[in-house]
Amino acid sequence: MPTRLVQSQDLVYEGSFTFTNARSTCSQGTYDFAYVQGATAFNPANNSLFVVGHSYCQHVAEWRVPSLGGVAPLLQNPVDPTGGRLQQINPQDPNSKAIGGLLVVGDRLVVSGFSTYDGSGSAVASHFVRSTTLGAGGTTGPFRVGDRNPAFYAGYMGRIPSAWQSAFGGDTLTGQCCLSIITRTSFGPSVSVVNSADLVAGRNPTPATMLVGYPEGHTTLGGGDRQSNVFSLTSRVTGVVFPENTASVLFFGRHGTGPYCYGEGSACGDPEDNSKGTHAYPYVPYVWAYRASDLADVKAGRKQPWDVTPYATFRLPSQIRSAHIGGAAYDPATGRIFVLEVYGGADGTPRMHVLRINGAASAAPPPAADTTSPSVTLTSPSAGSTLSGTVTLAASATDNVGVSSVWFTVDGNPVGSEDTSAPYQISWNTTTVANGTHTIRAVARDAAGNTASSAPVTVTVNNSTGGSGSGGSGGSGTGGGGSGRGRRDTGGPSVGFTPPAPGATVSGPRTVSLN
Repeated sequence: MPTRLVQSQDLVYEGSFTFTNARSTCSQGTYDFAYVQGATAFNPANNSLFVVGHSYCQHVAEWRVPSLGGVAPLLQNPVDPTGGRLQQINPQDPNSKAIGGLLVVGDRLVVSGFSTYDGSGSAVASHFVRSTTLGAGGTTGPFRVGDRNPAFYAGYMGRIPSAWQSAFGGDTLTGQCCLSIITRTSFGPSVSVVNSADLVAGRNPTPATMLVGYPEGHTTLGGGDRQSNVFSLTSRVTGVVFPENTASVLFFGRHGTGPYCYGEGSACGDPEDNSKGTHAYPYVPYVWAYRASDLADVKAGRKQPWDVTPYATFRLPSQIRSAHIGGAAYDPATGRIFVLEVYGGADGTPRMHVLRINGAASAAPPPAADTTSPSVTLTSPSAGSTLSGTVTLAASATDNVGVSSVWFTVDGNPVGSEDTSAPYQISWNTTTVANGTHTIRAVARDAAGNTASSAPVTVTVNNSTGGSGSGGSGGSGTGGGGSGRGRRDTGGPSVGFTPPAPGATVSGPRTVSLN
């Protein structure tokens, strides 16, 4: 079996990328792909990633992995991966529920979920399984994993390399730690071994053996209320990766490195978090590294899960600035480790960072060049339409990889802003152009920069305007006061009447002057 232990200097930073926006609509509202939950899974079938979106909706979408520095194109729109059953993991608990982890097994997507605040310890289940085709139904679950509180299992998941599966007694890791009401879970990184066949079958309960964990009464890493480089009550673990050709199990998350404090953020000197609770500012994106041989010893009965401690802890590369890590995923074919920084953008959007273990596997080859242009059709307005006021311009677009954005042109000039998610549409104020015929097109772009234009659609703009004429004394103008092409005239004309002289006798045809 491999013996190499990964150290901090072995994590090589490859680069990063962002995501095409994907809006989620749920009972809470409609939200962009921002302020995400962030649990992540790699899908080798599509060289893609499943990611949990906005924390209010807990929906999952799929994006293809782009070239580094690029924008990941959307492959599948966001859906609720639990089929509306997330609440059923703890039906007695009125508090919110969240997705803790994702894992792809063949054409199946395994999903774990947890109660964010389970004061009564009433959770009854943690896992679901469904097709990786997000539009398909047939979700199974929730079902129970292991014989402890579900909060020990209801989070991050990862695959075990084949070289270690016999020693571990399974092929998959699942774990959770460090949640609110921590006495229901582990005081530090925790993971158990299961068989993926049981998860895919929805076996209830799925047998699980804890390989590392620190339940109440066995808090080897400490109670969390002291400054520590290993664990505090501010620690959060959101991903686990077991790299090929190594003897290391790596946990990813955030850790507070400063003095521990409970109270208001201002009183604890925490500029990042003003809430009342646990603080240990500053916070860093963090790795806890464990010897795989220690976990194998637990499986063999030579050690207890709480006898195992990390051989190293260290900060993630400096290019990952924020400590808010949503999840981690691994591609064993290329050795790439994907780490999601929840607040990678100033607008609350995430950024995916790509790392690899130096020498453990070759870096990912660059994706094949995409030279196929998108296809785009202008769906509104229709050809020959007469338009006035503000109207909707709409289009549909497809691409062999994914559409990044669509925009519209009138007579070759862009109008409005680019729309990065379907339905592609903008509002256009027709009074910004002259009355008459105009040509409208939609233009689509994919992540590789290929563009395509729709067939032109000719329309007539007809906004009523005032006629030209002589103004009153003091100036001249259009429509009796001021000028402005395309401006609606709402003022009436001025009429003057010149009558015959008083007392005059009028007979026969006479001319009456109006001005």
